[in-house]
Amino acid sequence: MQALAMTATATQTIVLQQPVALGAGSDLAPLTVVESTTRTDSDQAEGVARSASILKKSTVVLTLAGTNFVNSAVNGLVMIALPRIAADLSLPDSLAFWPSSVGGLATASTLLLAGSVADAIGARTVDLAGCVTAGAFALGTGFARSGAELVALRALQGVGYSMHLASSIALITKSLPRGRGRNLAFSCIGLSQPLGFSLGLVLGGVLVDSIGWRAGWWLYGGIGLLLSAIGFWVLPADDVRRPVSAVLSGIKQQVDLVGALLASAFMAMTCYLLA
Repeated sequence: MQALAMTATATQTIVLQQPVALGAGSDLAPLTVVESTTRTDSDQAEGVARSASILKKSTVVLTLAGTNFVNSAVNGLVMIALPRIAADLSLPDSLAFWPSSVGGLATASTLLLAGSVADAIGARTVDLAGCVTAGAFALGTGFARSGAELVALRALQGVGYSMHLASSIALITKSLPRGRGRNLAFSCIGLSQPLGFSLGLVLGGVLVDSIGWRAGWWLYGGIGLLLSAIGFWVLPADDVRRPVSAVLSGIKQQVDLVGALLASAFMAMTCYLLA
């Protein structure tokens, strides 16, 4: 039996034995089909996910769901603190609603592009870059001194969040095997968003009436960066580690930049018209 050598896949071919004459005047023996087993990349990833400890799996889910929770809490903070923010930063009427809408606009318009890049260079790399970006700019928003700075920082935070959203599902799939645990992890990812928004509304109101709305940004930004640091330890590694030149070449070859940019521009205009 021959084996076909493929990248990261062990596959054996199906062999059809040639008919052999049994004797003079006898019929040919029927073809014998020898079936083989195939071990694909998904099977290998499934094995890696099963071998991980329960603590590591739980920490992966906590990190990814916690990032969703923090970003949704930030949105709740913006909604409840917007009148005070507008007064403190002297926001003009033309920018009055931009702090609450520009984050979602930036996330929606860059989500497809972030997903394409994650497919090309790896979900872990894109997720960590997005988490650090979202956390850092959330922390920096607490130091904003003008309405334009606030809107720009909120937009950059939305770009980072889109990078996290585009890669978090793939990381859950790589970290947990099929079954109840993975389904529960997906539920945690979805539930973290409304819970975070609700807490952001409540805690945001407390912060605005006590120590100020800037403290909320510092709190959520710090938590986001802490979760990013934990992610460096627990998130599953990308399949292949390549030098920067090879990564850039892979993006050029595998990502349809023109199509992704056109789709992102369409999403941005659609969200802008509906905002």
